[in-house]
Amino acid sequence: MNTNLTSAELRQWAARCDARRKDPMISGDEHERLTKMRDGLLAVAQAQDWLDGVAMKKAG
Repeated sequence: MNTNLTSAELRQWAARCDARRKDPMISGDEHERLTKMRDGLLAVAQAQDWLDGVAMKKAG
């Protein structure tokens, strides 16, 4: 796996986890694992944005 992923690529992987979570055949344990993976990928994407100096949108 490439460890130099862009924030956009990380968000794509997170979206794949999210899509997989919606599969009705996914068990509770797998659903929880995919949720944690998605959340982790999104956190890393946000950190990568910060490292890259990307301005974050302000909530509100």
